[in-house]
Amino acid sequence: MPEHTPAPPLPPLDLLRGLFAYNPLTGDIRYLQQRGPRSPGEPAGATVRGVPRLYVNGAYHRAAAVAWALHHGVDPAPQHVIPANGSPMNLQLSNLRLSPTPYTRSNRSTGRPKRRPAWVRRHIRYSQERGVWLAWHNKRLLGEYGSLHEAMDAKQTAVRQQEEQDNQSEHDQGQEEE
Repeated sequence: MPEHTPAPPLPPLDLLRGLFAYNPLTGDIRYLQQRGPRSPGEPAGATVRGVPRLYVNGAYHRAAAVAWALHHGVDPAPQHVIPANGSPMNLQLSNLRLSPTPYTRSNRSTGRPKRRPAWVRRHIRYSQERGVWLAWHNKRLLGEYGSLHEAMDAKQTAVRQQEEQDNQSEHDQGQEEE
C-alpha cells in the first residue's frame, strides 16, 4: 500500500482561535473578525473540490483539521482528520476521526480506508497520548503499532491463529470419540 504524505501543519493555534469560532455540536465554523467582505459571525471557508477549506496565511487548510485543532487545542498532523460518515461537509465533532490516510475519493464512502472486513477493524484504536495504534483480540492487547494497517494485520493474524486452534481442538475431540 502506498505511503501517504502527512497532513500539512496548521497555522499557530492562537491565530486560528483569533480568526474562527467552532461549534462542535453543529459543526459551524464562523469568523470572529472582519475578513475581506466577510463580517464577524458569518460562516467561514469555501468548498474546494468538494471539501470545505479555510484560507489562512496564504494557504487553504481543511476545515475538519481546523475544527479538530480549535476543539482539542492541538494540530492533528501527521494524522488526517476525516469524516466518519463519509460526508466532508459534516464538521460535527462526533463525525470527525483521526486517520493515518487522508480523505480521498477511494475512502469517501465510509470515511476510512476500505479493504478489510469490519471484524478486523473492530477493537483497534488510536492512542493520542502514546501516538500509536492499539489492537486487541479476546480482551488481550496484541500490541502497539505504528500504523493502522500494521494493527489490522496483527488482529487478522491473531484471529486466524485462534481459528486454527479451534479447528485443531475440534479435530482432536473428533478423534478421541472414535
